[in-house]
Amino acid sequence: MNAKAFLQEYWREAPVSFLSVDTEGTDINIIRSIDFDKYPFDIVQVEKSEHLGHDTLLLDFLQNKNYFLVAQTNVNFIFLRKSTI
Repeated sequence: MNAKAFLQEYWREAPVSFLSVDTEGTDINIIRSIDFDKYPFDIVQVEKSEHLGHDTLLLDFLQNKNYFLVAQTNVNFIFLRKSTI
């Protein structure tokens, strides 16, 4: 089951505020498959994939979806949705 199908099946009235994606290199594909207008997570944590060249893609994609980078560890990016401030 892909992320889009999962969210369509299990998303309920109550909003989910936190999304964590850690899929060993396929994170960018999962992030791109999510409709962030329909599923507005407040916080998104995504595993870095610098070795695959995905870090810039993740940053650009989520920034274009109205998220900004608030923190990072050696393995994760943490984004906050701009409208939550």
